[in-house]
Amino acid sequence: MIAYAGCLMEDFYRPQIEVESEAARIAEQKLMEIWEGLDSVFLGWRITLKNDIHTLAAECSYEDWDGEGGFPITYSAVKAAERFIDLLPDSILLPYISPENTGEILFNWSLGKNITLNVIISMDFAIYAGIFGEERINGMTRVLDEMPSVIRTILLRYFRK
Repeated sequence: MIAYAGCLMEDFYRPQIEVESEAARIAEQKLMEIWEGLDSVFLGWRITLKNDIHTLAAECSYEDWDGEGGFPITYSAVKAAERFIDLLPDSILLPYISPENTGEILFNWSLGKNITLNVIISMDFAIYAGIFGEERINGMTRVLDEMPSVIRTILLRYFRK
């Protein structure tokens, strides 16, 4: 998603209506509901995840946001997470996204306590750890122009829709 002068690019395409009557307010609300539905149809789940990242970043944008000395989520962390979202395979389950007190963003996929994958996005790197039954893996890999094969393989093997 592109930000311009503090506004998200999608805001430039969102219908702008000024309302004065109750009927106009109801019509505006219905139009916005339709617009939200078009986002999910045309832009898919990636836009939802990116919006979640922006919300998370706003909530964790100051020092000690967690009461335990957490670093704020930075613009570069948001951009790295958005790039990672763009590289995710289309056919996977959506991850749970949460802030890390290091100022980075965690992606978590889980099918219970015995099948789980955590990926922390840190600039051009992904730090990952997973439990798959008796197998445990962890490591760090670069994230540039394509999804790292180790993460892609895990996602497609365990977390396919």
